[in-house]
Parts: sequence; C-alpha cells; structure tokens
Amino acid sequence: MRRIVVGFVDFLITFSILILLMAWYQYSPGWRMLARPAFTLLAFLASMGPALWITALNVKYRDFRSAGPGCQRVRRGVLLVVRHT
Repeated sequence: MRRIVVGFVDFLITFSILILLMAWYQYSPGWRMLARPAFTLLAFLASMGPALWITALNVKYRDFRSAGPGCQRVRRGVLLVVRHT
C-alpha cells in the first residue's frame, strides 16, 4: 500500500512540474492530455478494489497468504499451456 501512495505522490509532483513547464512554453494541451488525470485516478481506484479485497481475505483467513505461491504455480502452468498452443 505504501508503494502505491509513494508512487502516486511522485506522479502528482512530476505532473505539476509538467503543467508549469507547459505554461512557461505556452503549450496548449489537447483533450486527451486533459483527460489523463481522470483516467489515472480511475486506474488507481480500480487497483485498490482487488487490493482491499485480498487484504480483507488475509485478515479473515490467516492461512490465505500461504495460498499465494500455489496460485502463482497454477498461473505459470496456465501461461505455459496458452503459449504453446
């Protein structure tokens, strides 16, 4: 969770620097550039849903974290089958 917040704060700082430089060079952004923060916020909120769900499962079922390596092995097996077909 902390990595997500730190990355998001870093993004906000660099995005504000970008806005300042665009104002300095008198660059007018298009509609796609103006919609980018909204889609970034949407992606952030969409990633928080599964993260909070998995965290709640980890709190309720203490042995849920031991299921992680097994799920990764199954995922690797499925990816190998998909790649070779």
